Parts: sequence; structure tokens; C-alpha cells
Amino acid sequence: MLRRRLSPMGKAALWAAGQLLSQDRPQPLATVFASRHGEVARTVKLLRDLADDAPLSPASFSLSVHNAIGGIHSIASDVVTPITAISAGPDTLSAALLEAYTQLSVTGTGGEVLVVYYDDPLPAPLDGFDGSSPQVQALAMRVSISADGMPLSFSLTGAGDTLSAGPGPEADCFLRFLLRDDQSELTVAGDNRRWRWYKQSQGGA
Repeated sequence: MLRRRLSPMGKAALWAAGQLLSQDRPQPLATVFASRHGEVARTVKLLRDLADDAPLSPASFSLSVHNAIGGIHSIASDVVTPITAISAGPDTLSAALLEAYTQLSVTGTGGEVLVVYYDDPLPAPLDGFDGSSPQVQALAMRVSISADGMPLSFSLTGAGDTLSAGPGPEADCFLRFLLRDDQSELTVAGDNRRWRWYKQSQGGA
């Protein structure tokens, strides 16, 4: 019932998160939900209704806030660990991974944080402001600071540096970077900086 209220983007985000929740793996220490714009289409619809003196839907209002999808996730998947919602413009995915690393570093328990990145095309009249998400996208990753998995590192450089960012939606670019054996680094253009991600060897720092 709860999931049926979600937009296609919300359903995609929870589907991606659900693929990484398993009975034979410990529940993540925390979850970071990250989206540039979140359920902005609901917000635009609410504003149009308000301008037309039409009644506002309480359900749409409750699902328009940025942590709504995380809240539905906690109820639908019986998650009782902390959930963070992040929006950081073009830095959103990288900021979410940094948030996960920070939480793991603070706890120092060697567990995992689930990172879920999702976005949707902006609706009119906002569609001219950001074309980075031409379609619904969702990406989920389990992040740890242990030796298991794929070791990554990153560096930050100024926006003026001549580094080329990967084309296409952010989630697609990052997923290709993770999966391709012939790509050892990825540059993501942020608002005032560039994030440069590197694959480390299994024995690297």
C-alpha cells in the first residue's frame, strides 16, 4: 500500500535499495538517500493546485519532502537504523559517498552503510534549469571501510581545472566506472569543484 503511493522514481529507489537488503547479510548501520531534486514533480503539482485554489492532497504533501522515500523505506523494509537524506546539486552522489564514509569512520565498527542515489527529469517549467537526468535513474551501493569489495579513493580539485567529466546521467556514469575493467578513474563535475574517483588495487590504501 505504501509503495503504491510512490512515483516511478521512488519505486526505482526502493527497488534498488531492496536488491542490497538480504536475510544472509547484516542490516546496514545506516542508509543515505541522495537526490538532486527529490520529488520535485509533486511540489510543482502542489504549487499549481495552490495557485488554482484547488485542495491540496495530504498524501502528496507528505511525499514531497526530501526524506519521504527514506521514510517509506524504513516502514516497508522494517529498517530501524539511521537514515540520512542528502541534496547537493551536481555534488549529490559524491557527497552521499563521503557521508557514508564519514559515518563509518565515526562508528569505527567495520559495518556497512547503504547509499541510494536516485533522480528524475525536472518537470516544466523547471526542466530548462537542469538536464542531467533525462530519465528516471537509481543506484544503490553498500559502502564499507573494510578490505572487502572494490577499494575506491577520491580527490577534490578546483572547478577551473581542465578535467573531463563522464557524459550522461550521474548514476549511469558511476555504475559504468565501477563495472568497467578498462576505466580506473572517473571525474565528476560538482558545483564549485571536481571529484576525481580512483579504483585502488585490492592491496592499495
